Amino acid sequence: MATGLPHTVQDVFANLPAVGGWLATIMACLVAAGFASLWTRERKAHRKMRLERARLVNDAEISHEILATAPDGLFLWVLANGTEACSRRLAVMMNLPDGIRTRFDTLIERFDEKARRALGTPIENLRRHGETFTLIAPTANGRRWVHIIGVRAGTPQGKAVADVLWIRDLSSLGALALGGDGALLPTSAHAVLDALPLPVWVRDEDLAITFANRAAGGGVGTAARDLARRAVSENHPLTERHLLTLDERPRLFEITENPLGGAGGSVGFAVDQTQTEELQATFARGRAAQNQVLETLNTAIAIFDADTTLIFFNRACARLWDIEAGWLKTEPPYAEVLERLRERRKLPEVADFPAYKGEQIALFKTVDAATETLMHLPDGATLRALVGPYPLGGLVMAFEDVTGRLDLERLYKTLSAVQRETLDNLYEGVAVFASDGRMRLCNPSFVRLWELSDDAPKQGMHIAAFVDQSRPLIDGVDDWDNFKERTLARMMNREPQGGRIEQSGGRVLDYAKVALPDGAVLLSYLDVTDSVRVERALMERAEAMAEANLLKSEFMANVSHEIRTPLNTIIGFASILADEYFGKLNARQSEYTRGIVDSANDLTTVIDDILDLATIEAGLMALELDTVDVGSMLTSVLNLARERAKRKNLHLNFDCPTDIGWLVADEKRLKQVLFNLLSNAITRSPAGGDVDFIARRDTARITFTISDSGRNIAPQNIYHTFHAVTPNSPAPGKDADGLNGLGLSLVTRFIELHDGRIEILPRRGKNKTKGKNGGVSIVCHLPTGAPALSPDDTDATSSASPPLHP
Repeated sequence: MATGLPHTVQDVFANLPAVGGWLATIMACLVAAGFASLWTRERKAHRKMRLERARLVNDAEISHEILATAPDGLFLWVLANGTEACSRRLAVMMNLPDGIRTRFDTLIERFDEKARRALGTPIENLRRHGETFTLIAPTANGRRWVHIIGVRAGTPQGKAVADVLWIRDLSSLGALALGGDGALLPTSAHAVLDALPLPVWVRDEDLAITFANRAAGGGVGTAARDLARRAVSENHPLTERHLLTLDERPRLFEITENPLGGAGGSVGFAVDQTQTEELQATFARGRAAQNQVLETLNTAIAIFDADTTLIFFNRACARLWDIEAGWLKTEPPYAEVLERLRERRKLPEVADFPAYKGEQIALFKTVDAATETLMHLPDGATLRALVGPYPLGGLVMAFEDVTGRLDLERLYKTLSAVQRETLDNLYEGVAVFASDGRMRLCNPSFVRLWELSDDAPKQGMHIAAFVDQSRPLIDGVDDWDNFKERTLARMMNREPQGGRIEQSGGRVLDYAKVALPDGAVLLSYLDVTDSVRVERALMERAEAMAEANLLKSEFMANVSHEIRTPLNTIIGFASILADEYFGKLNARQSEYTRGIVDSANDLTTVIDDILDLATIEAGLMALELDTVDVGSMLTSVLNLARERAKRKNLHLNFDCPTDIGWLVADEKRLKQVLFNLLSNAITRSPAGGDVDFIARRDTARITFTISDSGRNIAPQNIYHTFHAVTPNSPAPGKDADGLNGLGLSLVTRFIELHDGRIEILPRRGKNKTKGKNGGVSIVCHLPTGAPALSPDDTDATSSASPPLHP
């Protein structure tokens, strides 16, 4: 600087015009003096500047050393000249080979690709507009994470001087970093988040997702951007449910966005509630089904939760409690329910109700197993109360009105006592053996009849032991084991059986076996020894009477045969006389002769009837069955009786359908029956009267009705009319009512042999002769098929059930 000044002065002097020496000298002195003064001032200023520079250098060295010892690295752009500067700490931290002379292009290469993309826009905004930013990013080798803060430095007057990047090492903290379009995490944290089963994502300040773990790969977080905006705006976590479609399946997620505070952005995660929702839906359906089932029960059901609130009741509960369903639907607490029940007198009467209510409410804490109690209400009803813990907390209460059941139990016990007393006092021995063969009960009569021990019923005697104990009372058994086996089989089968047995001591028992509905078998034995003795005596007498009756019939048959021979001779000679083979007879002789013939013929008829009746009673009568044309048979009988009716001037009315058909019968005997009845009707009817002969057929029977116009029959004579001659009956021949008793007895026997029946009824209609009711109708009912065999024709060796006795 000093050399520059003389050079300037010489130029001045070289250009000045020559004016003189003195002037030059003066000017030179003045210039020298000015130069000396200027040099002196410059020297002082230079010294001052040197001192200021030393101070600034010292301050710079101090600041440099302070920055060197700071944990943060520094990189800056000087705005005045555009130079770049790198701190020594940053060079060491980022392992920069150019040290403090490292340029920004070299520094940015120390970050991975995602970090470089994330730093691009913030640094550009810092350099152009001075916008501050903060970012966490990994280095290229992934071993170090740094926190980057970009700011613009300026003077107090607001003049910008440099753009500064402060970089702090965060590797030891494992912190989270936000990048432009990806996740910037330490490897360990990344692995941990990827291992989580929950979708997790991170948003930047613009709410763009910068990180999403593997579980969030389906884009779960993209559906909650609006939720993240509201969470950041309100600065507290928010949760919503969203139905998303993943893998073509609808899934329900519960998404939560949590703002990061000063760092900006948010952290979100989602919980898949699909299975939970399905379980809840299944639980709800199960609970609804359970409630539906409970609604159908007649048992009153009430469910209270842990807070003693009524959460369920069925219709039976409202009906039993006599409380309005609308009030119960308000979910009242148990205490209010107790108060309402007390008002309705649906609780037992207690002296201290508050204490009782306290005990009831305490059940919610003390009951850990189902308990059962009986509640006796003031109206006489009895409730069975069952209280147990509810699996979801609280209590389940079931109430059942058991008043009727208790009444039935009392009635059952009373009936059982009455039954027991009745059985014990029966003359008949009764015992019941269960399906396992054990004696369930027996009365004293049974014990007495079979001579059992008094404690046999109490011991539950087996039926096999009962048979063994009865062995002394059974005679005539050679193979006892076989007899016992057959007897037990008969006793325990389910078929009803009855019969009579005789014990060795002469006692006779009638037995009966009845199968009971519960599988048991009832045996009853009745001592009929006295009745059997009387029965046997009566049977012996009956046999004697039957034998005597047979002898009487045989005697009558023999007598009739002996009478028939001379009677036929009388008829023959009388007929010769009547026919005037040996000369003419006068009127009186002819009348007497005809009377002899008629009387002899009547006597022959009586004898024939006696023989037939004797044959029937002796069991020797056999029908000659064949198919009979009913119409033809009736016509022939009618022709036989027509002449007799004509003699008495009777009206013979015949009514028979042309299609009456056939029947199976003995035509000879049947004609005999009908002719006999028709003859009786003609005999009973007065001259000029009428006789009806009617035949009808239904599905399986043919009915013959013969009515006369005589007088009615006295009721007390009807029996004798249809039976053989007895000591109390009228004399043989015509009875008091004009009927042939012997003939009707024979008619009755023939009809019975044909499995038919006969009856006498008052005649219907008017008597044409007298104009008033009179006469009788004899009705014969015959089956159209073959008659059954008589008892004497049955097989006398028919099988019968074996006796039921041990």
